[in-house]
Amino acid sequence: MESRDLENRFAYHAPKDDKARAAHEYVRMLCGDLANTLNELLAESREKSVAITKLEEVMFWANASIARPALPVGVEIEQGNYALEMRGDKIIGVSIVDKGWTGSPIDPDVSPL
Repeated sequence: MESRDLENRFAYHAPKDDKARAAHEYVRMLCGDLANTLNELLAESREKSVAITKLEEVMFWANASIARPALPVGVEIEQGNYALEMRGDKIIGVSIVDKGWTGSPIDPDVSPL
């Protein structure tokens, strides 16, 4: 592993701009909503605790991806109910595929996917 890779992994990555800050907030909102749903749905157990911990990891890695992106320009990612459109290091569009809503909570001027 190269030393600059380690430096990048362990450095503080402040949000570059308002769009990055909004992307961080959106990830936290999605993960928080799912955490609350799981908390209500699941019985108190080791499995529930592990699920919530893994969701915290999801939030961490998603925010790390926003802070230190490695995606090429124009990438579209579709996973589950969400499709993200990336342009360089910015999320420029989000579609909630099965709920009939498309658009960008980050930039309302961005056309839907």
